[in-house]
Amino acid sequence: MNTQIAQTMLMKLRALVGRLVAYWWRLLAPLPRKFRVPVSILSGALLFYTLMVVTKPQTKPYEPQEESWPITVHEVMFGEVVPEFPSYGEVVPAREIDLRALVSGEVIAVADGLQEGAFVKKGEELLTIEPFESENALGEA
Repeated sequence: MNTQIAQTMLMKLRALVGRLVAYWWRLLAPLPRKFRVPVSILSGALLFYTLMVVTKPQTKPYEPQEESWPITVHEVMFGEVVPEFPSYGEVVPAREIDLRALVSGEVIAVADGLQEGAFVKKGEELLTIEPFESENALGEA
């Protein structure tokens, strides 16, 4: 039964649309043929816009409500605070040097402060080389 009602409603709708199209073309008959389609498109757009404005949903006005939030108060004191920033990484020097002795020989002593990344001063003794070989080479020359 519902399908019969839907079919009759569809047939009535098709007949109504057909009559509207025929009426519309009769209205446009006085216009030249090349203006009928653009006028139809503009008229359809105007009809669609009017339909959208008339059937727009009504919205309820928003009434803001007063809200409150709890706050916490801290007593402020003046003083010096040193911020600490823990970080992890590798410290890389701006420059690196390789030390080489001018003479060859066995290293018999190394300074305690000679480590990777250590600071050294000018004239500080870093290594002690056994003088036997270098003295012999000097005597032969």
